[in-house]
Amino acid sequence: MVAPKYETKTEWTAAQIRDSILSGRIPPRGRIRIQDWSKRLAVSATPIREALKALEAEGYVKISAHRGAEVTAFSSKEVSDSYKIQLALDSLAVEFAVQRLSGARRTATVRRLRAINEELREALEGGDPRRAEKMNLDFHKAIYEAADSPLLSKAKGPIWGGVPIAGQVFWEDVRASEDRIRESCGEHEAIIQAIEDGDRQAAIRLTRHHLDSGIQHLVEREPQLARSPDGHASAPGGATKRRRSGTARKG
Repeated sequence: MVAPKYETKTEWTAAQIRDSILSGRIPPRGRIRIQDWSKRLAVSATPIREALKALEAEGYVKISAHRGAEVTAFSSKEVSDSYKIQLALDSLAVEFAVQRLSGARRTATVRRLRAINEELREALEGGDPRRAEKMNLDFHKAIYEAADSPLLSKAKGPIWGGVPIAGQVFWEDVRASEDRIRESCGEHEAIIQAIEDGDRQAAIRLTRHHLDSGIQHLVEREPQLARSPDGHASAPGGATKRRRSGTARKG
């Protein structure tokens, strides 16, 4: 697989920090110290600061005068709401796609979706969280493009980056076992097949099932969403609660 190319040192730096967030190496509310990262990446403080500003715009970090930069922590409710809104919009997107695709355009779209899904599988099996998140996002964006609805794409816009920590949840979930990797990619393939067959109802049903599965696994992994660096889990209201010893759920 060809390594991604970056136009600037800031882009490269942001990618390294983003990877650490998605892989869970920096937990929610974990501090990101400019001096530490400058030494780790062997770059000056300037690209670190610029990278953190970019990651703040994407929603991955929050920067304050008092605490500096830290990884954004979301409650399970925020992430669950994001998934549910996505479910409603994605169902409509796949419905439009099936209705509006035909002939060569349908064939090209199906080919593209299968290629993306295969790259997603390779990223998951190869342990590459950044690429896995990107390919999963590309898969769903390709369906929106096929839907050919600027209004729907505009409605979806804020959701693409609304709760980026969901990317970490996705990664933690599917990497738990080879079965989950096969299941996630298999759900994508079923959606692709429904699009290829022109089966609107099946495409909608399978899309809803796929996202419902994501919500369910999200609920099962709720303590991981808002965990503070000291090992406590943040309740949706902002308070913290200790995890029960020995009860960590495995995916």
